[in-house]
Amino acid sequence: MVGQPALLMWTCMMKIINAELFKRLKQIHGKSYHTFMLSKLIPVVGNVCEPNLGLDEDAADFMTEEVDVIINSAANTTFDERLPKFLLFNVFSYVNGQRQGRVMEKPFSIGESIAGEIVFYGNHKVSLPNLSVEDEIKLVLESKHSLEDNTVLQKMKELGMQRPSVIESTYKEPFPGWMEGNRMMDPIILHYGKGQLTGFLVDPNGVLDVVPADMVVNATLAAMAKHGTAGKPEYNIYQVASSVVNPLVFKDLAKLLYEHFNSSPFIDSSGSPVRVPKMKLFNSMEDFSSHLWKHAINRTGLGALSNLNGRLSQKLEIICRKSVEQANIWLIYTNPTLSTVDKVRQQHTKRLMGIMSKEERQQFGFDVENIDWKDYISNVHIPGLRRHVMKGRGLSS
Repeated sequence: MVGQPALLMWTCMMKIINAELFKRLKQIHGKSYHTFMLSKLIPVVGNVCEPNLGLDEDAADFMTEEVDVIINSAANTTFDERLPKFLLFNVFSYVNGQRQGRVMEKPFSIGESIAGEIVFYGNHKVSLPNLSVEDEIKLVLESKHSLEDNTVLQKMKELGMQRPSVIESTYKEPFPGWMEGNRMMDPIILHYGKGQLTGFLVDPNGVLDVVPADMVVNATLAAMAKHGTAGKPEYNIYQVASSVVNPLVFKDLAKLLYEHFNSSPFIDSSGSPVRVPKMKLFNSMEDFSSHLWKHAINRTGLGALSNLNGRLSQKLEIICRKSVEQANIWLIYTNPTLSTVDKVRQQHTKRLMGIMSKEERQQFGFDVENIDWKDYISNVHIPGLRRHVMKGRGLSS
């Protein structure tokens, strides 16, 4: 009888094998596709939250003997996750913190972090506060008893949102626009397209640091090839980020969203196209909240009746409050990467591209500097979002 862990492992592997992501491999191998994939994959039961990744001794010994390269891509990418769960998944392997100013491709040794570093903000020298992971975990565990408190819950979600640049849909490979789940800017795109969000609190010149998923994969493969053939061990950090070399500015994104959804609007439940106005960008939370309140009133149509019936008035207040709370969450989504300050420096990444042949760069390219954001957002990312996340809902028949 097959045990539950083995059955779950098999189910997960078959879900991966049958994913649309691998449709090109299916076309290449035809009827032998499953045989080919099963010859390449060896599922292993483990748990990244446990010591030694939860591996049993036999699996650990096998991996020690057979595995040459380990790619750690295990993480929880839910942006509003509470801190306890976020720490369990990510704390020992996460990208090292959020900071403003210039960020170099500097490796950290065991026990080091950005905490305690000396950084410069303009001409001012600032010492970052020390951080004790053990103390942070202790704080979380001691706070568990009060997780029912909404204030504590929201604060822990905010603490869980200190994140780096975001990986979005594929640029070219294995096909343009593939993605799974909502990423950082996707809730904004979807709610705007549905007519549920008409404004945003943001610096119009703020920068979204966005990188297509296939470029991250290609950079990883290039780094593996370089270090796997190196004559001596070498330890480098490679940052794949767009904020410096090819920034996506929020006012430009707002314009692209308006143009896209005016030419290809969502279809509502009655079969009518959803017409969106130009997105308004606000400089203060007070103005933004007032705008959301008015928008909620207009959407529900309850404004004229709110003074006639106490229940209607109460319902309107709940709807408006939820709109403001949701917008605050969207604001936190974007806040870590919305900055006009110079960010990631990528000398190592540029050198890595420089040693690749022309053919290798064409096949495994990761030059974010050459991304045409208008084409990517309008013709790749949003169509991918509508197909893979919305599953075709809201499209005209």
